[in-house]
Amino acid sequence: MKLMAILLLAAFSTLAIAAEKDTREPLEALHGDTMGELMLCQISFKMATLNATAEGADYHTCINAAQPKTKPALKRALAAQAKKPTAVKAIKIYYAAWLASVRGITPGIDEVRLTYGARQTQNEQRLNELWAAVEMESGL
Repeated sequence: MKLMAILLLAAFSTLAIAAEKDTREPLEALHGDTMGELMLCQISFKMATLNATAEGADYHTCINAAQPKTKPALKRALAAQAKKPTAVKAIKIYYAAWLASVRGITPGIDEVRLTYGARQTQNEQRLNELWAAVEMESGL
């Protein structure tokens, strides 16, 4: 019960922050938006596996909405780095890996919990590595 309350609080806090005007730098917005959406979808998945009946437990809806929600931040980040082709490439690679991670929240048909957890950890580590490359190539 406490876990569900924490998950709901985290989801609602993220939604409240999203309602404010975005004054972040383009790369900061991209990283924040992508990681925020990934976290929300992971929370939705956890709520669904706990048989939660709270709104937002449908993680498939979250997964399908993640890409359209982050596209504006992606476009701003690419435009801001347009004069740095290696940064643009790094951003695109990061975004493709992020999209695969979001879509990978859905477990495979025969995937056991241990394998699923290991895959999620690998995805997170890969995203961290790719974001470090974005930072390096963009001069952050």
